[in-house]
Amino acid sequence: MLNRNNVSIITKEPTRNDARLDCFISNDQEKIIDDGVTNPHLSDHLCCFITRKCLIEKTKSKTIMRRNYNKINLTNLANLVVNANFRSDGSPEEQLQHFINKLVKIFDTVAPVKPKKIRDTKKKLTLTENTKQLMRRRDQLYSTMRNQPELKAEYSILKKKIRKKYEDTRKWVNSSIENKGLWSTMKIIKPTEPEKSKNQTPDKLNHYFNSNTNPMERQHTVTTPPEANQNPIMKLHSVTAVDLFQAWKTIKNKTNTKEDYNGISLAMLILLSNAESAAQMCTMQ
Repeated sequence: MLNRNNVSIITKEPTRNDARLDCFISNDQEKIIDDGVTNPHLSDHLCCFITRKCLIEKTKSKTIMRRNYNKINLTNLANLVVNANFRSDGSPEEQLQHFINKLVKIFDTVAPVKPKKIRDTKKKLTLTENTKQLMRRRDQLYSTMRNQPELKAEYSILKKKIRKKYEDTRKWVNSSIENKGLWSTMKIIKPTEPEKSKNQTPDKLNHYFNSNTNPMERQHTVTTPPEANQNPIMKLHSVTAVDLFQAWKTIKNKTNTKEDYNGISLAMLILLSNAESAAQMCTMQ
């Protein structure tokens, strides 16, 4: 039973004759500094005690390697790209590798990789039900925004609103813990007695879960097969440098600084396309 609940007995010595009738049980032995039994001369049972470490450990810091894209001078970036030679002879694979090496070398100059210390925090913020509903609506808009571009404005407004609510909730939780205490705040966030639903029929429950899993009705378009006398024609078009830069500008995660195995990140491509003279030079080459 102890193993199933992930707890263990701290007290190892017997407390009455040869029997261990009194003991401490804990699920975190690392915080127990000392334990033992003593005779208080008050009964036929010995008194067991423990010494627990109550200090809050500081979060451990770790060092990561990163590029600082926020302080890049686009003029210097454009000059380096203009003076670089992206042309090379050989197979397409060799030309691609030459382009990657040149691009990484340029960003090593304007945004070198430097170490940075960060703290590994494991704190999780409890969100209110209103914030969770807004987050679900935001996820719905994000999934349908590709087919309905007119929803992009609503998505941006909702995203900023959620960020502000998240910050307000964090401040409220910290203030409530300082004024009312931890357990009083927990009772406000998560009541012990949940509200009971009334007049919930199976049809209403089914409609509720169906509305959560399928929040927006999708309009399915019916495609008719081509006629027998019409032969479908497929044409292959060559991809130019202009098409490549236009594709880079439509990337969604434009601020993603995570590099792939080649050392290229989405932030590099967006910065390269934003520098007009650099984009024009790469397009010409």
